[in-house]
Amino acid sequence: MRMCVALCAGIVVAIMAMAMCAAEVPAGSQPASKPSQHLAGAPKLLQDMWQECLAFDKDLFSQCNVEYSRENKAMTIRYKVRNYEVYPLYRNGEYGDHLETVEAPQASGIMVTVLIREGSHTSGPRLYPVDAQRPYWKEYVNAYDSREKRNNVLVSIDYGRRKEKMVLPLERKLAALVKGFSDKAISEE
Repeated sequence: MRMCVALCAGIVVAIMAMAMCAAEVPAGSQPASKPSQHLAGAPKLLQDMWQECLAFDKDLFSQCNVEYSRENKAMTIRYKVRNYEVYPLYRNGEYGDHLETVEAPQASGIMVTVLIREGSHTSGPRLYPVDAQRPYWKEYVNAYDSREKRNNVLVSIDYGRRKEKMVLPLERKLAALVKGFSDKAISEE
């Protein structure tokens, strides 16, 4: 009788442990069930960029979480990301006084953000491309104007050290897609 109770208790503990492990999936590591659903209504250019990422590395990008923000006209692709507490680094090279929570990739993670903005990217003070070392990850940012110079696309690739070799080839693929894009390609569907 005691053996039966002990065995049942062991099975219950094992089932509870499996359920807890299944619930503890890091943010951004779950694949979108149907990324096309998450990009519904997104501009054709963003949908094409997502397809280019899948073609570039289907094994990796099929595991990613994909989001489209209509109000920001932004697509974010996340794989193995987490929140970090960091002091912000300002453009003048100084650090902020207070910690900020920032979402960024783990060592084997990547986060691609594509943002559609009005106006030419050359109208601001920042020069592109930017290749920056962050506390726990690296960031590559570049911007591309439309043919009509009425809009631009900002591409930001944040990556962990284990994804470093794939960043420039991926950026070149995305750049080939967005260089000289038409303003029609960024109208929402």
